[in-house]
Amino acid sequence: DVVDVSKGNQPAASGTVIDALNRFGSALIVGASVLPENLRNQLVSKVPQQTTLSMKSLQDMDIIGFAIDQPSLNLSFRIDAHFTVAASAKDAQDTISGLISVAKGTSQDPNVKTALGNIQISTNNSWLSIRDLISPTDVMNLVSTTQTQK
Repeated sequence: DVVDVSKGNQPAASGTVIDALNRFGSALIVGASVLPENLRNQLVSKVPQQTTLSMKSLQDMDIIGFAIDQPSLNLSFRIDAHFTVAASAKDAQDTISGLISVAKGTSQDPNVKTALGNIQISTNNSWLSIRDLISPTDVMNLVSTTQTQK
C-alpha cells in the first residue's frame, strides 16, 4: 500500500519492474511489466516469414515499460525495453528503425511521414528506448489525416 510505504510502515517495493518504473522519473503516467516467455515467443512466431526484417531479437526482451508526460504543451511518449542480451537491444533498434523507414517510404501523407520522422530510438547497454514528442499541431494534423481517410 502506497500510504503505508510513504509513512514507513512497510518496506518499499523493489526488483526489476520497480527499477524499470524508476527509469521514467516523475512522468504523468508510467507502467512496467515483465513479459511472459510465451508472449515473447508469439512476438516472433506471428510475424510472416517472408518479411525482410528479423524479429528474433524480441525474444530476448524481458521487461517493458512506458511513460506519458506533458512537458509544456507537448505530449511525450516513451517506451523502454530491457533485453537479456545487450546485442539484441541493438538488433531490435535496427529492426524498429527499419520498420519506421518502410512505413515512411510507403506513406503518401506528409503528416504521417513527419510523425514517424520525429521518433527517436536509442540503446544503452541492454536497454532500448523509443521516444516521441508530439505537439498539439502534430496531433491535429494526424487527427485530420485520419478523418480524411475514412
